[in-house]
Amino acid sequence: MGSSGSNPQDTTIFSFVQYIFDFSTRESNQSTFLLFFLFFAFSGLAISIGFKSGLFNIGVSGQMTFPAVIFFVIIIALRMDIKNISFEFLLGMFFVFIMMGMLVGLISGVLKAFFNVHEVISTIFLNW
Repeated sequence: MGSSGSNPQDTTIFSFVQYIFDFSTRESNQSTFLLFFLFFAFSGLAISIGFKSGLFNIGVSGQMTFPAVIFFVIIIALRMDIKNISFEFLLGMFFVFIMMGMLVGLISGVLKAFFNVHEVISTIFLNW
C-alpha cells in the first residue's frame, strides 16, 4: 500500500484488494503474475490429488524444489542457452518435472503404506 501513493489512514481492505488487482493487471506485471499463477495452480492441483486420496501431504515445497533442481542440473549439463530453449524441450521437462515430484511423493506414500510412518512427519522431513 505504501507504493500506491494513498494515505494509509484513508485505506480499507477493499482498497487493498483493488490495489492487488490493479498491480497484477498492469502491462509490465502480467507475465510475472501469470507465471506465479501457473506455478501455484499446478502446485495446488498436485497436492489436491494427495488430499483426495486421504494422504495429508504438507511436502509440496519439497515436491517442487527437487524437480526444479533436477531441471536446472539438466540445463547446466547440456550447456543450453536459456534464451533459445525450444518448446519441445520445455514440454519434455514438464513431464520430467511431474515424474520427479511424483517420486518425492511416492517416498512418503511407501513409508505410510509399508512402515506406518505418519505422513506429516515424513513429508516435513522430505522438505528438508
